[in-house]
Amino acid sequence: MKKQILLGKGFFNWPSAERRSDRYGTVWLLNEEDEETVLPMNRELSGKKGKLIVHILRTRQSSHIGDLFRGIFPQMPRLGEDIELGEGTLFFEECKWGFSVGLKPDDERGNDWLDPKKLYRCHDQFVELYFEQERWAMEHPCRDCSEKNECFESFDCEECSHYVGVTEFDEEPYPGEEVAENEGQDPSEL
Repeated sequence: MKKQILLGKGFFNWPSAERRSDRYGTVWLLNEEDEETVLPMNRELSGKKGKLIVHILRTRQSSHIGDLFRGIFPQMPRLGEDIELGEGTLFFEECKWGFSVGLKPDDERGNDWLDPKKLYRCHDQFVELYFEQERWAMEHPCRDCSEKNECFESFDCEECSHYVGVTEFDEEPYPGEEVAENEGQDPSEL
């Protein structure tokens, strides 16, 4: 099971400068009542690596003409569909209307930070926007070592000389000493 954090809920759109610049790097959510007010979003995960995922709650025909130069046009998504927009480092940009959210890709490319075809599939839809943090970026349980912001499925923390692992039940990291004590037990008994 992946850990998805809700960033916000509203009508899906993006600043017009994203299309004009070809960056396609940020999106925002608009208020349900007026469809003009940019809604605030949960910004506590800024700087974390992961994916942006849109969950379609209600569908309707998009009012956008699309990106004519690229030949990309809005398409109606399916109700309940999850659409992954891209991967990278989560960031927020302030503008005169509020904040937009995006993912900066690791490869430093200048355009298509998010997938334009998927953006147009989500345009004008009422959605929930989620951030799915990469597993290795989850917090390390050993607070006394320099590895505390990187946790892999299993590895040896050489600085503190102990094993760190991830259970198959909760996918949260835990110190290795607990592995030996609880190995083979039903997780409901722990």
